Parts: sequence; C-alpha cells; structure tokens
Amino acid sequence: MKAFLYFLVFSFATIEANCQETPEIMKIFEKVDVEYLSKDIIDSLILKSPYYPSTNNPDNIKVYELLIDSSKIKARIYSGYESGQSGYQVYEIRLFNRLDGNLKVVCSISSGSNGTMDQLTLQVFDFTVKSGILLRDRNSELVFKSEISDFFKKGTPDSVITKFESHSGYRLELFYSEAAGEFRLHEFLIQNNEQEDNFLAGNKIRIMWLNDRFRRAIPEFSKEY
Repeated sequence: MKAFLYFLVFSFATIEANCQETPEIMKIFEKVDVEYLSKDIIDSLILKSPYYPSTNNPDNIKVYELLIDSSKIKARIYSGYESGQSGYQVYEIRLFNRLDGNLKVVCSISSGSNGTMDQLTLQVFDFTVKSGILLRDRNSELVFKSEISDFFKKGTPDSVITKFESHSGYRLELFYSEAAGEFRLHEFLIQNNEQEDNFLAGNKIRIMWLNDRFRRAIPEFSKEY
C-alpha cells in the first residue's frame, strides 16, 4: 500500500486573489519573519497574482502565486519555476478566532522538488487585534511538532521507521484542509513493502482548534491525497 501521511485543519471556502485593499491576513503575514519572502513580494502579489520577479531570465522563470479564501482566514503563497529548476516552496498562514476576540496564527513553510516534500518551519503566534502585536506561542507549537515515527504503531522497530523515512516525507496542510491543520506523509518511491504498511497506524493526523486550544487526533487512514 502506498502511504500518504498528513495533518488536517478544515474550513473550505472560495478562493480570491488580486485584492484592491490589503486583507488583514496579509498584513499579519508581513509581520512574520519569513525566509526568502519579502514584504515587496507580498505587496506585489496582493496587487496581482501570479507575480514574476524582474530578475527572471528565459532559463529560470520563477513565479509566485497567491490564494486567499473568501473568509480571509487562510492564505497560501506558492513559489516555483515555470522553466529551469524544479524546486518549489509553499507558504501558508491561517487565523483562528480566540474567545477573547484576538487571534491565534499558524504559519507553515514547506518545500519540494520532483515529487519530494519536506516540512521546513512551523510557527504559532498570538495576535492582539487592538495593538497589532504578534507574539510567538511556542507551547502551541508543541502540538504540531511531528516526526514520521508518529504515524507508526507503538512498538514498531526503529529499523522499519528508518527505512520508511529514507523514501518519504511529510508536510502540514493548512489551506486545503477542513481541520485546523493536517500533516501528510508521502512516499517518494513505490516500495510495496508490506512490512512497513503493516506497522503504519495511519496516513493522516488532524489538528483541531477547540475551546482556544489546538488538539491532536490519533493517526487515521484516508484515501484523500
């Protein structure tokens, strides 16, 4: 069985881009220190998506694309190449309403190339609406922290997990998920290794936002990709 592991955050909505005014979610996005994603790039995307940097050349055409859901609580920026290199990066941000009227913010960065994928960074923040102050919440980040071993049953030999890890990767899905977050594990090669499959506890782990807290579900199998 080919395995796909992922953590889910749910809330589907229509997608928007090319905004006339800067949505609040993008103002918050600009406050996050995101590597290789400058304020100038974000501002350009808000005006027009897709965005092509002026430094492009015919051999390496880089493109940025912005998606914002209609409720403006989720945003996704894709950065990749139309020619030349095959690598890409995905920047996602999602807002959650707190009971005190302020916001919890989750920001995820993942990358990939030729079918591979890796979770790079994941940060959680508290955003105070009145003051506009964004503060890191490292305690909440612990709920999202994950390793490939989390998708295996208890007692699985380390040798099985290590072998599986050599041809797989995972990332957090914030934008296309209906849950608060969802980590997906992907196999890069078709191994057809029944031993590995028998030890798997699931291919998806959902993170839910309930009563001002992120809560983590046990691994489950899903046919969704």
